[in-house]
Amino acid sequence: MMPPGAFFPLAEKHGLMPYLDRWVVRHVLQRAADQKQQGMLRQGPLFFINVARATIRDPEFPAFLAEVLQEYGVAGSALCFEVPDPELAAAGAAVAEFARRINACGCRVALSGFGRGGVSFNLIRGFRVEFLKIDGSIILETLRDPVEFAKVVAIVRVARKIGVKTIAEMAESEAAIAKLRAAGVDFAQGFGISHPHSFAG
Repeated sequence: MMPPGAFFPLAEKHGLMPYLDRWVVRHVLQRAADQKQQGMLRQGPLFFINVARATIRDPEFPAFLAEVLQEYGVAGSALCFEVPDPELAAAGAAVAEFARRINACGCRVALSGFGRGGVSFNLIRGFRVEFLKIDGSIILETLRDPVEFAKVVAIVRVARKIGVKTIAEMAESEAAIAKLRAAGVDFAQGFGISHPHSFAG
């Protein structure tokens, strides 16, 4: 077994990330198709999938996505693809085109790591995004630092005005979740919600 910290750099170095992302999409859709067959997809769930920089810039990925959605009989609305905030800052045009083609398949887009390098909503002007995932480095500080908590409140306020849902990354305790509720955050992920478990379980 190889830890992710060693595996992903190797996959990126050798141009394998688009293949890995396709593998992930296929397995998620298989899971979604199984749940649909069992009548479990009436109200969700929504599967979030991180995509690599190379996948965002891969012009063939949206066509692959449309094909496998049809193959498994799953609506695109069951998937949300996460684009890292730094990638949007570095390659806004490529990300916007990726989002446009992903949206055309019925899928959603989330901007992850929001606020890590400073809070700016200018990047998402003209860019359709359904979720802002507030960076975990901010969330971890909200219990002890009122400035970081105020930052979260401000992000939530603006996101609501523009019709975007917020997700707090790295919500690691019940105390953190209570604080996030007070800030008005819509959703949270982290050990305070659930520990990782087997995808097949």
